[in-house]
Amino acid sequence: MSKLTLDKTPGHPVVLVVDITRDREGFEYRMTQSIADELRKRTVDLTQNSPVFATDESEYLGAFNSAPTFNCLLLVAHGGGEPKGGRASAVAGPLGRMDWYSLSALTENLRDKFVMLAVCHGYCEDAISAFLTDDSWALSLLASKVSLSSREAIAFFPPFLETLTGSCPQSIDPTQIRYALEVNNILSGNKMEMVSHALPI
Repeated sequence: MSKLTLDKTPGHPVVLVVDITRDREGFEYRMTQSIADELRKRTVDLTQNSPVFATDESEYLGAFNSAPTFNCLLLVAHGGGEPKGGRASAVAGPLGRMDWYSLSALTENLRDKFVMLAVCHGYCEDAISAFLTDDSWALSLLASKVSLSSREAIAFFPPFLETLTGSCPQSIDPTQIRYALEVNNILSGNKMEMVSHALPI
């Protein structure tokens, strides 16, 4: 793949919400639905199929295929914690237990997209690095530095995306992502961090 040259994500924010926790009785499903409901109340644009609760590969891939206009992905996942012995960390994914790098390889090309990770259990560095390879699976990424509680995720993502939507009418500038994060990060307990290939380190 060629080196990434984009510095902004085209279009105003349109969010695809995908939950891959595979546990309909788990707290993440309720959390995902609460976030989606609150986003709609705040008039943040969601894809028509959001939220998607993907329990297998076809449902996961179908979420992307049926939402061609999205430019933001909110991925809700249940991680497996920091691995030992140099192994890649596991995540409960659309193929069952898999590692974060396999999940990012399975995911729709995100080179011009803004990706947000809501990992409420089993946070690890792999969750971030898997979406930020040299060829860039995502232009910009927002993820927690430590595990989020469901309360923190519900409190943070809707106002964050409302702020971002208000400041990005035509394209999503990583500097505006950083601004929306600075304004709202207290709602996550200051756990979220943002990384972008379009911003200097």
